[in-house]
Amino acid sequence: MARHRKLDPNSALSREALETLLDLVEIRLGCVEVYDREDARELKQLEKTRDQLNGMLGIGTQRATSAALPLRDRVPA
Repeated sequence: MARHRKLDPNSALSREALETLLDLVEIRLGCVEVYDREDARELKQLEKTRDQLNGMLGIGTQRATSAALPLRDRVPA
């Protein structure tokens, strides 16, 4: 059985678990379409979560992708 590396002794999650969570949050961010305030709140919470996970992993914050922008703010391809 493979041993998972912990970030620090006080961390409850392994680095691999945090990376998996970050991947899932980024996938969800790519799917969010902002139509109302509730969607905007969800987007903001997902971005905060992504930033926190990046911080825990020692990765800098990332800019929002065009998929996470409200439909009215997107530039057609």
